[in-house]
Amino acid sequence: ERMQQMLLNLSVGQDAKAPEEVVRSFREACSICDWDSCFTTYDITKTSFKIRKRSCIPCAGTQVNSLRYINKQGEGNVDDIDMSTDCCFGYIDVQTRDPKVGDISLRVSASQVEDIVGEFRNLNKGLAADREERVVRKFREVVCCLACMPCDA
Repeated sequence: ERMQQMLLNLSVGQDAKAPEEVVRSFREACSICDWDSCFTTYDITKTSFKIRKRSCIPCAGTQVNSLRYINKQGEGNVDDIDMSTDCCFGYIDVQTRDPKVGDISLRVSASQVEDIVGEFRNLNKGLAADREERVVRKFREVVCCLACMPCDA
């Protein structure tokens, strides 16, 4: 993992030994039926999204998958980041081009989902993680009412 981080740093123009800045680290909301989620940590960093899967046996080590926001060809690896909520949980769906990572669906607490998705979207676009979106213009769809006025008005 250390060698992978050094190569990643060099590819984005940083010092090879520069420490990686983790913006947010979180876990999926645990489920009784899915023990794997209890041993997996997700890290949103300035250059990549990392998935760390620990084994329930300490000596077995940790498997790390890293999804860089920009691949070696200069194209984005993350196509879309969506979110939804219900009364208890928030759901994050990430569509990627990386065949090793694939598409990701995460369940987190409803109170965390907006912050996580906001930071993830900003970093994926190359912006600061804490940048707030600004509303430029609000609008509504025009609905034609046959009884009120002609549609060409």
